[in-house]
Amino acid sequence: GSKGVETGLGSLVNPGRDSTAVTVVEVDLETLQDPVIRAPSYRVVHRLEWTGTPHTALYGRLRGLVEHWQPRYAVVDATGVGHGLAGFLSSAYPKIVVPFTFTAKSKSDLGWGFLAIIESGRYAEYNPAAGDSALRASQLALQERFWSQAGHCQHQVLGGAGRMGRWSVPEGTR
Repeated sequence: GSKGVETGLGSLVNPGRDSTAVTVVEVDLETLQDPVIRAPSYRVVHRLEWTGTPHTALYGRLRGLVEHWQPRYAVVDATGVGHGLAGFLSSAYPKIVVPFTFTAKSKSDLGWGFLAIIESGRYAEYNPAAGDSALRASQLALQERFWSQAGHCQHQVLGGAGRMGRWSVPEGTR
C-alpha cells in the first residue's frame, strides 16, 4: 500500500489500519403498526470489510454493492478521509447516499439511538452460519472481529443537560 494523506480517491493515511466496513441492514416497517413499538426494526443481512484498500478500488466495489443490493438509502461516513469517497458516491447516487459527518454530538446521538433500538428488541444481528457455506468462514471471522470490537467499546456519559455520550474502542483492542 502507498503512504501519505488521502486526497480524493488516492492513497490512505495508514494502509495497515485504515478500514472500510459495510453493513447491509433490512428494515422491517411492520413494527411501525405495533401500538407499543411504533418504530421500525432492523436486521443485519450482510457485512463486509476492507483494510488498506485505496478509495479508488473501494469506489468500484461500493458501486457494485449498491447495484447488487439496490438499497433505499446508503449512509456513508463523510468525516475526514471518508469525505472524498462519500462525495463521489453521493454524485453517483444522489437519491440514495446519505453522507454522515461524525461530530461529538452526532456520534452521541447515533450511539443513544442505536442503544434504544437494541434495548427495545428492534435489532437483530447477522447470522453468517445461515449463509452460503463458501462464504461462511470469512463471514464468521468478520463477525468475530465485530463482536470483539463491540465488546471492547467503551462509553462515557458526559456531564450536563444534554447527556452526551462518548463512544470508542481503545487503540490496541481493535
